[in-house]
Amino acid sequence: MTKCYAYRGKGCCEETLEKHVVGILHCLESRWEFNGLVGKTSRLLNIDRDIIAWLIRLSAVLHDIGKASSDIQQKCREECTKFPYHFVYSARFAVSLGIKSGILQGSIESVFNNLLWSEGDRLSMNLDGLYIVVVVIPVLLHHYAGTSEKSLLRRIIESELTLEIGKPCMLSLLSIVEILRNEAPRGLKPLVDKLSDMITKGKADLSVIPGLQTFLHSYRISFAKYLAEAVIGLLNICDGIVAKQNRTARSACLE
Repeated sequence: MTKCYAYRGKGCCEETLEKHVVGILHCLESRWEFNGLVGKTSRLLNIDRDIIAWLIRLSAVLHDIGKASSDIQQKCREECTKFPYHFVYSARFAVSLGIKSGILQGSIESVFNNLLWSEGDRLSMNLDGLYIVVVVIPVLLHHYAGTSEKSLLRRIIESELTLEIGKPCMLSLLSIVEILRNEAPRGLKPLVDKLSDMITKGKADLSVIPGLQTFLHSYRISFAKYLAEAVIGLLNICDGIVAKQNRTARSACLE
């Protein structure tokens, strides 16, 4: 098998992971909601809009990276239309990337506490907090509508500690990373380098997500939660649009 799939149904109804992710990146750029959210968040947090926009794009790149698992891709030799809890692996990969790149430092759990479980001062959000709010949480919860809190927590506890990436997926992901690299603000270049390194190794160590149970039990209103929900909404809009465009037998057969 030479392709890395995001979906493969019967016949020639299929979508590669690269086509899916690149399609979402293009969709985000075309949405007024994306530009509006980036501009508003930049003003409220006093953080460069290019950093915010790039991190939202990163959430799109990472949201399905759990599908790159060699075990999942083996099933795609025949048919793979369901990917149970792939987002758990994707989110843990995102946390691991944040730690290894130096974006997340010190007590990650305290960042979750300060940003997601209390009102807090929205103007004090730093890069580590922004990374959790617009990358980690959207990646983890982009399928929240069809997932119960209980099953999500159980899956996180039971999930493997590593993500083994199949070779076709490795090549596809590295191609996507180059798109990110070309657009990365200067301060985020180390994040791109570490992402490339983790993919190239083919077997990535996954991190725990500290304080997740408390977070899922808590629904207090906060600026950070509004921001996370806005990014999740954008991600899901483009996810749905791109999947619908790509996952038709007609379009796949014409390629």
